[in-house]
Amino acid sequence: MDSESLKNRLSFNIKRLRKKASMTQSQLAEKADLSEATINSIEGCRLWPSDKTFLKICEALDSDVYSLFLPDDVSLETNGNAFREIQTLFAKRLKKALIKTIDDVFSDAD
Repeated sequence: MDSESLKNRLSFNIKRLRKKASMTQSQLAEKADLSEATINSIEGCRLWPSDKTFLKICEALDSDVYSLFLPDDVSLETNGNAFREIQTLFAKRLKKALIKTIDDVFSDAD
């Protein structure tokens, strides 16, 4: 997974969670104490949020940060063993993606 795919996954999941909560971008922005332009830029893959912005969005969506990085085909519903399997899979995939992204950033700096 490359950094663009990670941005796309983040964008998709924020939109999915926002729509599941029946919120517009404006409503999410207000609830998260962010600008509508910020939400629009994140959902449009033009902005990577800071850690504080991640937390504000998750709180406004009543969600955990990890849920913003789940693959498109993984349900956001949680239950028993399936949830633990998702957490394990997510941790492995996220670690791999983060290592690759960090390697890419440092290799581009040379």
